[in-house]
Amino acid sequence: MSKFWRRLWSVVYPILILVGVQLGMALGILYVLNTRVAQHIMLTLHISVEVLAANPQEWLTLIIVAVSEIVSLVIFGLLWRRERKKSNIINSKLSMLTAVLIICFCSTFSLVINYVVFAVKQYFPSFEDVEKFLSMGSFTFRLMFFCVVGPIVEELCFRGLILNRLLNWVPTWAAVLITSFLLGLVHWNPLQSIYAFVVGIALTLLYVRFRNIWTPIIFHMAYNFVYIMLSQLSTADVKTPS
Repeated sequence: MSKFWRRLWSVVYPILILVGVQLGMALGILYVLNTRVAQHIMLTLHISVEVLAANPQEWLTLIIVAVSEIVSLVIFGLLWRRERKKSNIINSKLSMLTAVLIICFCSTFSLVINYVVFAVKQYFPSFEDVEKFLSMGSFTFRLMFFCVVGPIVEELCFRGLILNRLLNWVPTWAAVLITSFLLGLVHWNPLQSIYAFVVGIALTLLYVRFRNIWTPIIFHMAYNFVYIMLSQLSTADVKTPS
């Protein structure tokens, strides 16, 4: 295999793992739920058949999200650990002040992006499916998997593995654009892909500037948290009688 193809494969396979885990867990869970094992799982999680039957699609989606995110976290955690040792990637120190400033900047950035998204989402009917997906489950579930586990997994994959490999292959500006494009690509939905690309540029530039994987992770967590809180407040306004 030529050097070009080896490098290309090193960039592509983390995405295949990310998508493959999601698809694999979905198929596996669908199989399990059709066996007697499902009864033991529901009893262990204190999930009654009546509750599951009330909204089976949402429950199934939540189970798939939880299991696939946890499995992905373990896989990419191990891959990132191996990558750091293999490529001698150094995590620069991150001061508390820097972390606070990143959160403040991200909060403002997220408000602006979400304002634009809310303004144009009427032109993207399919974005309604994304909103429904991100509003599934309890507030605690969304905080854990959409604001904590999810961002860590994506940052280890895109900034930890893919970006660092691209930086050894192409100019920095190209690595920033390619990494951000790939992040947008895996989000599937057109509108989500667009703003994921924009957010991806900010995340990638942060990592390039500080050379600490926690900078994009903190930014990503804060960004998703602002979105979840805005969605929560919006839902509360709808439910509150005037």
